[in-house]
Amino acid sequence: MSLMGLTACGTLVQSKQVLNQVHPGMTTEEVSRILGEPDYRRFNREVEEWEYHKWLSGSEAVVIVCFEGGGVVSMDSFERPQAAQPTAPPVVQVPPLGEPEAHPSHPHRLPRMSDAEFEAFYRKVKAEAFSSDQRDMIRALSKSKRLTCRQCAQLLTFFSFEDEQMAAFRWFAPHLVDKENYREIQKQFDFSLGRDEVKKVLGF
Repeated sequence: MSLMGLTACGTLVQSKQVLNQVHPGMTTEEVSRILGEPDYRRFNREVEEWEYHKWLSGSEAVVIVCFEGGGVVSMDSFERPQAAQPTAPPVVQVPPLGEPEAHPSHPHRLPRMSDAEFEAFYRKVKAEAFSSDQRDMIRALSKSKRLTCRQCAQLLTFFSFEDEQMAAFRWFAPHLVDKENYREIQKQFDFSLGRDEVKKVLGF
């Protein structure tokens, strides 16, 4: 998958190799030299996200670079959904009730959870006496925060059975900030079936 075209602010991007030059630990200055100034910036305490709009195979793409403590901790890129052209009113079909979709349209909109926030949340869940309350707290978190694979793996320890762990993992899977570290999550599954399912859900 290669990038060809212009960013929203006019910076030429020649190929995918430009993105390959971004590595964990790089400073904001080093990223700026490679990708230019971001189109949008978001920050929450020590966590900061830079958003770039570029062109990917003739259509606009989004690149998200996440910094913590002044260094790169993750990067994500995906095609930006195009606005639908006016058409005749479609026939609306109501889908059956079930689990939320595995890949929401805008996973990058959730803020990342810092280590300090996670440790406070983990202690709060651990203090709950009932497993049902723990499950509800973890489920609610999946709708408001993006986690690292290590953080997700720690939350899976609150579930006794692998089917419950897999369900909880699926809540966070679309929003994980470092999916390449999926082995941290695989360690929570005793059987190869579960470990293989983790890779499949994350697209590896």
